[in-house]
Order: sequence, then structure tokens, then C-alpha cells
Amino acid sequence: MCSARRYVDSVTLPDAHDPALERGRLCVVIATIVINVIAVSLLAFAPWSDWRTGAALNFVDNCLLVGFTVVRRDALLARFLLFGVVVGLTELAAGAWLVDYTRTLDYSIGPESFRG
Repeated sequence: MCSARRYVDSVTLPDAHDPALERGRLCVVIATIVINVIAVSLLAFAPWSDWRTGAALNFVDNCLLVGFTVVRRDALLARFLLFGVVVGLTELAAGAWLVDYTRTLDYSIGPESFRG
């Protein structure tokens, strides 16, 4: 128990409500929003834009968010990212069920790596 307590103390920030951390978190989240709005606005006119460009945008967003989380040791953003992964995997399972069993969802255009 004592070593676990020391580990928790070493990986979390002493002040979770540090104004500099909150300002940095807000900046990185707004940066991902601005990048996506601009990219989607421009890529809507590109005839070659498809699901791969969406995956690339998602990769850039995740690199920014995970990078900030690791560098600044932001426990709150780490929890949000973990929540997003869990919800995303649940959505894949729900999508597969809707495609295979209810036949109410159609992903005929897109990657074939997942059914849903």
C-alpha cells in the first residue's frame, strides 16, 4: 500500500486545479477544434478526401491530446481520453450488432477492417 501511494503521488500533479495546466488544456482542446474545422472545411472540396483523411485528422488530434497529457501529466485529460477509448470500442460493438443482426446500419463505403 505504501509503495502504491508513493507511485500515485509521483505520477499525479500536486495541484490538479493549477491555472497554467487548465489554460494549457483549454488551448490544446481549442487547437484540435480549430484544426478540424479548417481541415474539414477545406477537405470537403477535395475529390480525393475519404475516410482516410478522417482517420488522419483523428490521428493528429489524438497525438496532440496524448502528447499534452504525457508531457504535462494531466490526470483529468487522461481520464477523458480513456473514457473516449471505452466509448469508441462500445460504439464499434454496437455498430457491428446493428450491421449484422438488425440490418439497420449500412457501412458499404469505408474500411473493411471493422464490420461496424
